[in-house]
Amino acid sequence: MAKNIVGGMSEWSGMLKDLFRQINDGSIGLKEMREFLEHRTKRVVMVFDYQKFYKEIFNRDVNLPKTESREGYWMIAVDKGLTHEEAYKACEKHFKCWKYADNLDKSVTQNDRTSAHGYVVFVKTTVEADEELKNLSASNQLKDKDKGIKGITLLERIVLELFYFWKTGNHLDIENVTLCLGSRRSDGSVPLAGWFSASGRFGVGWRRADYSHDALRSRQAVS
Repeated sequence: MAKNIVGGMSEWSGMLKDLFRQINDGSIGLKEMREFLEHRTKRVVMVFDYQKFYKEIFNRDVNLPKTESREGYWMIAVDKGLTHEEAYKACEKHFKCWKYADNLDKSVTQNDRTSAHGYVVFVKTTVEADEELKNLSASNQLKDKDKGIKGITLLERIVLELFYFWKTGNHLDIENVTLCLGSRRSDGSVPLAGWFSASGRFGVGWRRADYSHDALRSRQAVS
C-alpha cells in the first residue's frame, strides 16, 4: 500500500539538493549514507536538522564538519561567522528576550571557541544544566584542570536555546540557569543564560567568576 509523502515537494527538493551537495563535497561519505539508508545513524539526521534550522532561521546554507554522533548528547552547530547579536536577534523574533548589554559581541570578549570557522560541540540531552556542576563557581571549575571541564560558550547556549525551541516549541533551563563557562566578559565575569519563567522570557546575564549557587550550573561541552 502506497504511503503519502509528508511535506511539500519544494521542501523535499531543497533537502535532496543539500544531500547531493554534501555527497559531492565529501561532507557525507559512503559510510554515512549507508548508515542513513539502513536507519542506523543519528548524525545525518542531526546534520539535516541543523541545515534546515539555519536556512529557516538565518537564511544561511551551512556545510557542517564531519563528526560522529554521541549517544545521550545534543549537537550544537555554530556556523562560520555567526555572532552573538545575530543569534540573539533571531531569538527575539520567536520569543521574549532580555540581555544585560546593548551589544553582546562587544561585551563578551573571550571565548574558548569562536565562529571564525564553523564547528560542532555536544552537550548532555538535559533540559536543565549539568546537575553535577551546581554550586561550582567558574573560578573553582577552572582551577581543577584534572577534571578537564570545558564549558559551553554563550553563543553555543543561545544557538541551543533557539534550536531547541525550533524543534520542540519549549525552552531550556526552566528551573536553573546555565553558566557559560567557555566565555568571559571584558572584566572577567561570566555570562549566563536561561529561561526565566516568572517573566516569560529568555535572559542573558552575568555573574562574577567566584560566584556560586545551587541554581547556577555549567554545561560541559565535548567535541
